[in-house]
Order: sequence, then structure tokens, then C-alpha cells
Amino acid sequence: MKRQSSRVLSTLAVLGSLCLAAEAHGATLVFGFDGKTVGDTVPFTLTDGGLSATFTGTGNAVSSGFFFGDPHQVLLGATDPLDITFSAPIDNVSSVFYGARGSTVILTAYNGGVFVGSVDTVVPGLGQGNKPVLDFLNFSGSAFDEITLTNFVALNDVSTNVRSAVPEPSSFAALGFGVLGVMALGLRRKHALTF
Repeated sequence: MKRQSSRVLSTLAVLGSLCLAAEAHGATLVFGFDGKTVGDTVPFTLTDGGLSATFTGTGNAVSSGFFFGDPHQVLLGATDPLDITFSAPIDNVSSVFYGARGSTVILTAYNGGVFVGSVDTVVPGLGQGNKPVLDFLNFSGSAFDEITLTNFVALNDVSTNVRSAVPEPSSFAALGFGVLGVMALGLRRKHALTF
């Protein structure tokens, strides 16, 4: 009976560890514009997986992506910068956008209004004619809750992988199962040594 309960606790320890790992990494959340109506202008808020992203700026409006040869709707960058504020801190963000050939598009991150860091990219001069080129920016580092995008033509989507800054009850439960499992393994080894 003791051996069986030890196995159960060991199994719970493994499951708890897996749950804790899944909780730490979170899911990828994507904020796109297909759910918006063409012509909608900022400010507006999009939500995915419980996280909200509020888009603000002047004159930025949702357009049919077919304008750029893209089947998805995009947010035209009529005025720089576009500001995106998240309802909770995040630790990474990727942005898919269209930029003018040879221009430098900049993504800047802030936490509580304090500068965290920035990245930029020079849009490649590829393709035909004067159509903007699809490109992307990726930023990760210390927690941040706001980004600005400067010098883009149109925004396709914004994605992030969120990690909870404060452990949720499920994290504590998973950690508890892990501790119980480790204790059970220790007792099992101790018990095996005494016989």
C-alpha cells in the first residue's frame, strides 16, 4: 500500500512539474484586425486569452489587407507613433508590418512609462514597384506593458507570449504536488535503505 501511494505521489510530482512549466511559458496571444470593421479608427482594444491590447494614435484606421496583397485586414499607420498598451506586463512581443523600402521601423518598449528598450529594422528593398514590403520586429527582455511603433506603413498583427508575474493558484497547486512528490521519493528511498 505504501509503495502504491508513493507511486501516486511520484506521478503527481511529474504532472505538477509539467503544469508548472506550462504555466511559466504561457500561450502565444495574437492581436490581429480581422475582427474589426474596415474604416474603424483607433483608439480601440483587442483581447486574446484574457490580455487586452489598447491601440491609440491619430488617424490610424483598419483597411482591407488586399491593398497590400494580404488576405488579412491591416491597420494603416497614418500617423506615427502607434501606441499599444497591454493590460498586464509581458516579456516579449513580435510585430508583423508593412514598411516603405529602405525605411527604418522602430519598436520601443516601456514599463509604467519608463523606457525598457527598443529594436529597429531597415525594411529590405525587395519586390516590384512602390508597394510596401512585409517585415517584422521582435523584442524581448525585462517586463513591459507598452510599446510604440514608428515609421511603419501598415500593421498586420502583434503577438506575445505572456508569463504571469505573480503565480496563480494553479501554479501553487502544481508546486505543492511537486514538493509532495519529491518528499515521497525521498521517503521511498529511505524506506528501501532500511530493509
